[in-house]
Amino acid sequence: MSNENLIDAFPATPFVIPMVKYSTEQGQAKLIEVVAKRVNIDKVFSSPDLVNQLVTKSGGAVRDLMHWLNICKINHRRLRYFYTI
Repeated sequence: MSNENLIDAFPATPFVIPMVKYSTEQGQAKLIEVVAKRVNIDKVFSSPDLVNQLVTKSGGAVRDLMHWLNICKINHRRLRYFYTI
């Protein structure tokens, strides 16, 4: 076991991604804006309500929101492959 502090183990200052208050209209709009910068919402989602569900599921954590988007992408590819066989 090392006596080294965890902070000393990483030379760079960690980048902190803040939480967003998704329970407010402004917070939801910002998180939807984040999604819109990554994907074309109208082409990717069949309903705007699905984006709202992702925002709620993320709990205001941008990292989790990106994680859920990635899961959607992976599942979409699997379903597309499954239905083309």
